[in-house]
Amino acid sequence: MNKNQVWKIALILFLVVCAAWTVWPPQDKLKQGPDLAGGTSLIYDIDTTDLDKKEKKGLAQNMIPILMRRIDPMGVANVKMRPQGDTRIEILLPLSSVDTRVKREAFEERLDALTKENVNLMTVKRALNEPKKQRQITFDAFAGDSTERQTILQELATTYDAFKEKSDQRASFEEEMEKIKENITKAGLNADSVEQKLLEWSKLDKKALTKAIDEYVTRNKPEEKASIIPFVESESRKQLGKYVAVYTKWYDVVNALAEPETGETILYKKASLKLAELNLNVNQLTDILDLPKDSIQRNTSIEEFKVTFADRADKIDAVIAAHAEYQKVGGRLDDP
Repeated sequence: MNKNQVWKIALILFLVVCAAWTVWPPQDKLKQGPDLAGGTSLIYDIDTTDLDKKEKKGLAQNMIPILMRRIDPMGVANVKMRPQGDTRIEILLPLSSVDTRVKREAFEERLDALTKENVNLMTVKRALNEPKKQRQITFDAFAGDSTERQTILQELATTYDAFKEKSDQRASFEEEMEKIKENITKAGLNADSVEQKLLEWSKLDKKALTKAIDEYVTRNKPEEKASIIPFVESESRKQLGKYVAVYTKWYDVVNALAEPETGETILYKKASLKLAELNLNVNQLTDILDLPKDSIQRNTSIEEFKVTFADRADKIDAVIAAHAEYQKVGGRLDDP
């Protein structure tokens, strides 16, 4: 081997070592494409409605740079695009790395641990219709060791029971009034006309009401020849008195339900809202975490979450830490 060959071999070995040093370790320095690492291939047709043949020519090729600036402006996502003819574009999305998947799974596990303490509102509301003893067992399971939850659940049960009782009474009175209306019609009076008098009559004392009913019956007594239904005067007075009595009860129940501040309906709704406030909104939290780390809004919102859900502050911190790790490797095109 002559001297020139030795130098050539030495130079080649030196260059090989330098090249190897540049890409070592390969799992960190070399990024495999979708053909090696796996991934997703998507082919999209371009809407060419109203375009002529000349305008379609090279359309896909011309659109690729525009799309790349929108999807991967920094060129770090390893997204590939290539034209498939003039009106189709193939987009190649690489499979996320093992490290990315591990950190994403860790982040999702922290989120799951955080949301496990949320209350299933539909399950709780279904439990309201259970017998009280069984309902209490269900509520105890939901509340766990939380005194706050137990208090809110008890308030929900109390307001629901009152709301349901009044609602049932209202339905019962309405059913009874419908039957009375039928009897009034059978007695020979116009039930719709009577209904218009109910509010006025319900405000009268017993003596004034009796007089008002007598006058109404006398004034509205149908002529015997004109009336198909036989008129029974005593029955008419009886049914009208009964109608007013039931209407008055119905009116009181409706007011008890509908009172804007202290009505049973609003009290039950307020208790339901308190129950909903026990739940942490994960989507809202993740949106906040996606804000820039030095954002005042981000830091303020996180602190508000910790104050609101003080019993879960440690789990919120765990989510924040896992999100920070995942954010280092994840991205908008991270493929689950």
